Amino acid sequence: MKFNANTKIIIMITTLLLVLSVSISLLNFIVSLNAKQQELKHRSLPLSIENIYTEIQRNIIEPNLISSMMAHDTFVKEWLHHQETDRNKIQNYLASIQQKYGMFLTFLVSEKTLIIIHKKALSKNSTLKTRTTPGTSALKTNQKPTKSTWTTTTNFTTQ
Repeated sequence: MKFNANTKIIIMITTLLLVLSVSISLLNFIVSLNAKQQELKHRSLPLSIENIYTEIQRNIIEPNLISSMMAHDTFVKEWLHHQETDRNKIQNYLASIQQKYGMFLTFLVSEKTLIIIHKKALSKNSTLKTRTTPGTSALKTNQKPTKSTWTTTTNFTTQ
């Protein structure tokens, strides 16, 4: 098969256009890939890290701070110091903490009597006598109460 000059030029131009098109597309892909990697590295990942930190703070640090605040509250200290009378006051206090901070559960454990005091009731728990750390605790409302739910206790003593 004989090619005339026009056919050779058309094949050469077509081949050249295909090679250039593939080369430019590959170059464009590499440049776009590098730009996306840089954006991910310098913008998206730091935002993700900040979001993770915010979630940790909201779910772990905040309940710990609230329980610490409850443990150092003068009302709680006075109530425990005065032989734990008038349980309605402490239950109202626990209910107000639960509502104010949006907690799922608030309770207090007395070291003297080993009684768990909740906003609605108090209960003596025989397993508590095996030596539980007395303190206060709180769970966030957006958590389901499962075995893996983070709870926190803060030690306190009355003097």
